[in-house]
Order: sequence, then C-alpha cells, then structure tokens
Amino acid sequence: MRYALRREEFEIYYQPVVCLQGNQVVGAEALIRWNHPKEGLILPNSFIPVAEESGLIYELSDWIIATVCHQIRDWTKKGMSSPQISINISPLHFYRHDFLDNFRQIIKNSGVDPHSLVIEVTEGLAMKHIETATAKLGTLKEMGVQIALDDFGIGHSSLNYLKALPVNKIKIDKSFVQNSITDPIDAAIISAISTLSRSMGITIVAEGVETQEQEDFLRKSGFADEIQGFLISQAIPAPAFSRFIQNWEARE
Repeated sequence: MRYALRREEFEIYYQPVVCLQGNQVVGAEALIRWNHPKEGLILPNSFIPVAEESGLIYELSDWIIATVCHQIRDWTKKGMSSPQISINISPLHFYRHDFLDNFRQIIKNSGVDPHSLVIEVTEGLAMKHIETATAKLGTLKEMGVQIALDDFGIGHSSLNYLKALPVNKIKIDKSFVQNSITDPIDAAIISAISTLSRSMGITIVAEGVETQEQEDFLRKSGFADEIQGFLISQAIPAPAFSRFIQNWEARE
C-alpha cells in the first residue's frame, strides 16, 4: 500500500447526494478506491483495516483530504459550483494528536473554502471519547467545516450526547431506509430520528436509497432532507461526477 501511494494507484470516487425538496445535487461522499495493477479495482473495506493495523492510515487519510481539496479547487477554477464533499475519517486518524494541525495545513495549502467540506464520523467514533470528540468537532465547525454523524441508529448513541455534539447532519443508516417500506418499526425509527433532528436544526440524509419506492416514501413522509444511494448513482470518478451534475441539471 505504501508503494501504491507513491505510484498514485489510489483514486477518489464521488457518490452524489441529492436534495429531495429542490431535486438538485447538493453534495457527494468521497470514497477511496485502489486501482491495483493486478487485482483491478479494490474497495476500501479490503484495505482500510490493513492500513489501520500498519499505521499507514495516517498518510492515507491525509492524502484523501488533500486530494478532495485539490479536486474542489480544480472544479472551482473551471467555473463549476462545487457541492459539499463529505470525507469519512478513521477513528485512529481523528484521535491522533496532530489531526487538527494537519487538517488546517491541508486546507491552507489548497486554498479551498472550508464550507465545501463535510467531515463524517461514526457514532462509535464520537462516543468513544465524547469530550475529546466534542472539542475536536467543535474546532472543525468553527473553521467552517460541516459535521455529519454517519450510520446513525445502529450504535449506542445517547440523546444527551447527540445534544452535546456539534453536528450539522445525521446520516440514517441504510438498513433502516431499505426496510422502512415493509417494516413499521423501522419507519417509526426514521420518523423519530427525523423529528428529533429537525427540532435541533440538523439536516437528515438517508443513505442506501436503491429503489424508486424508497425515494417516494421518503419524499412523501418528509422523513429526510437529502438522499444518497444507487438509485441516484453509484460512486463515480471525478470526471464522471462533473458530467453527472451537468446532466442532472440539464434534465431539470
């Protein structure tokens, strides 16, 4: 993997996020892929655990942030109105002592507007060391970065903790979204999350939307503000994402 970084075998793919109300592309989640010369395209669940065990996750994570920032800058230079790009942060990287300093430096070097970035953390990461997490996330938010709590609903979150965390978005786990059509309990859970989040001024993103029926349900119920999933698009390379936005806007 270390050599793969040097040989530029890693690539960032972008999965679009669409606003239900305005039906426009408002963001994307940045997802790393490894273009292995022999194995082909390798998904992150196959190599991120290895990166964490070996300590390479720090270099890899900084590369992801820098690559996304430079891509945003490139889109801006080309006159494209860049949506907010979400970046998943490894717990090991997040709790490293120099995470914030490195993040600031990457932002400064790239010259991008911090408002263009969304940092995604899981429930487990945020709850592991709640005071440290709250302080670090608060610093990021002060910089202008948006904060999203990922996979919400499947962890061990406390409503009191949720109140303390400086969260802008909650991403409802896909297991609830995909079962909400047939399971009243999952639908009730999404409804409760939506009601609570909106009362706190938090945007709700539904992950894993794969069918038109699921989108119609979310749109009609009003349980989500934004959606993400294969129904909209799979994760795609940066050039394809640019074309996707143009084609999406042209159809409206």
